[in-house]
Amino acid sequence: MADWTAHLPRDRPTSRILVIDERDRLLLLRANNDDRPEEFFWFSPGGGVEPGESYEEGARRELWEETGLTVPSVGPCVWHRDREFRGVQFRERYFVVHTESFDPEPADPDPRWEQYLLRDGWYRWWTHEELLRYDGPDRILPPAIQTMMAPILERRFPSEPLLLDR
Repeated sequence: MADWTAHLPRDRPTSRILVIDERDRLLLLRANNDDRPEEFFWFSPGGGVEPGESYEEGARRELWEETGLTVPSVGPCVWHRDREFRGVQFRERYFVVHTESFDPEPADPDPRWEQYLLRDGWYRWWTHEELLRYDGPDRILPPAIQTMMAPILERRFPSEPLLLDR
């Protein structure tokens, strides 16, 4: 199977968005990797920052591409992490967006690796309690989302982005 990271630059600034609705639920997307099609995982919307974009601009564009939601700006960057995967160094920044609940409809998915946006059950709004209790077969990535969401949901944002350790 083709490696979806093969075309990516080795250094990949990445914006992720913590989309929170009026009921304090977090939007997560569900996908799998080609090399393990039976293993699914949940993750926040987002993706690579394009050359010339800021992390914030990349977050707004990725949010629109993956969910159809357009926002004038994103909220604070609350978390960051650097991780290596398949030879690519991902430098992730997590931003907060508050919105009314909606049914995501991708505006411009990239068919090279976003086929999951067209499957049934590809998104879900999660309460904090559901995140904390979840121990199903799918992984939640990064796992720290389950335990680090409480202050974000209470709108207590760190003065500097916190490091996600996993």
